[in-house]
Amino acid sequence: LRSMAGKHGPNKFSNYFDVHETVMEHLRRGGLVISDSLVFVPLRDSILIEGIVICIGRIKIDVRKTLSILDGDGANSLVQTVRYSYNVSLPGLGNIFRYDSPHQTHNRQHHVHRYDVINGDQTGIVETIDKEDDWPKLGEVIEEAAQWFYKNFDQLNH
Repeated sequence: LRSMAGKHGPNKFSNYFDVHETVMEHLRRGGLVISDSLVFVPLRDSILIEGIVICIGRIKIDVRKTLSILDGDGANSLVQTVRYSYNVSLPGLGNIFRYDSPHQTHNRQHHVHRYDVINGDQTGIVETIDKEDDWPKLGEVIEEAAQWFYKNFDQLNH
């Protein structure tokens, strides 16, 4: 059951962490995630999640996400995502896509950069993400990366 706040609403940190671990384990067992170096770094008023997820087909996802601590502390603190960047790339080829929260100076809305990496595109196009429920969670980014891999499998050099 989803709360009225939507999938990106405030959550107890222990719940957030448990869901994260469950989703990552599910993706590992399904063969989509090979390894990850994600760490949760507690800061004064936020928690930084950063690291690299290696997926099927050597796809690399650089993760940088900030959870603001709204109330409380420790496992019972109430947290909410305030910034994120999920950069999906293929080593040796370049970026496939990157989801970002708004920037202060440009792209002031949630957005995704998409690249035609197989044909050498390094400029990409930017698509705005208007609805909050369309902002991705990490598990959704990993699933999209896997779909991209399967769709483009025949064009990739193995």
